[in-house]
Amino acid sequence: METVSEQPDTTGSLLSSCLENIDKQFVEHAMPVRLRPLEAFKLLHGSVPDGKLRNSLFVLIAAWFIQRYSKRAEWDGVVTRIPMLIRGNLYLLAVPFITSDKTLRLTDFVEELPQEIAQSMTQEEFNVWGQKAMLGASAVFKIYNLSIDDLHFSAFERELLRRALFDLENASTSLKMTEDTQGAIFNAHAAAEKFLKIGLRRAGITVERRSHKIDETFKELVGLRNSYAWLKPSVDALCTLAPDMNIRYKAVPRSIENAVSAIHISLNICSMLAQTWLFDLARGGEKSQFSAGRYYIDGRHATFYCDRPCTSTTDDPLLYLWPLRTLR
Repeated sequence: METVSEQPDTTGSLLSSCLENIDKQFVEHAMPVRLRPLEAFKLLHGSVPDGKLRNSLFVLIAAWFIQRYSKRAEWDGVVTRIPMLIRGNLYLLAVPFITSDKTLRLTDFVEELPQEIAQSMTQEEFNVWGQKAMLGASAVFKIYNLSIDDLHFSAFERELLRRALFDLENASTSLKMTEDTQGAIFNAHAAAEKFLKIGLRRAGITVERRSHKIDETFKELVGLRNSYAWLKPSVDALCTLAPDMNIRYKAVPRSIENAVSAIHISLNICSMLAQTWLFDLARGGEKSQFSAGRYYIDGRHATFYCDRPCTSTTDDPLLYLWPLRTLR
């Protein structure tokens, strides 16, 4: 599928004709209906910053697909669902799409959470799972931001990204539905593997890697770009849960806790890679230069203070940034 070269008329029959042709491509590529409005928007308009213009352009496209496919094309406002353990029971947190600062009650987005549990939860309990929930949601938003602005990536990289997103979604929903812990860990591993292979492609390695060992892929990636090295603890932890592909083909006992951990570890790996690539795109290159004594704000609007500059070309600049309180 290729981006439309000329900006189409956003109203009337011309838009309808464009969407008709685009949807034929989607059918041929078996694109899920719920993803088609956003993918059509990217093909028609490319990268458009969030705001009134983007919303006005998108609503016309969404309306066309809803008219054609009815509820199948409607979006429930949930970016994705991630697993949470609360009082030993497995629930799914529906991470909502948010366009502005809002005060939301976290327990309202835990699907099927009994009201008595929500009302009787202690502050200590909430602090434990609530922090994990917020970290998971933050990871989801970073990955989502990359997915809606992936036109800067090659077609092969976009395919890997889309498949990785399906892996993450399937890991969570299948774990809830079937308690297939091995399958959930396998899917989490597969998502991280695809993101690491995107990293290799963006670092200049065009030969497709057949290995499924993410520790080997990660080692190669760090050799090309040392600033990824700090993700090693997460990669090692995921490898411990899925050291090889036997977890897919024979009984390798893993607990619900193991599966939930694997999904959150994979989310962390994928989201930090996504944020790194978005920063690269924003500044026009991989190199980031920080000055000692200055403050910086990252993609989450968290404030950092630069303690000292890098001492060599192999140092990771982020190692010298000290986090402060988030700006309000």
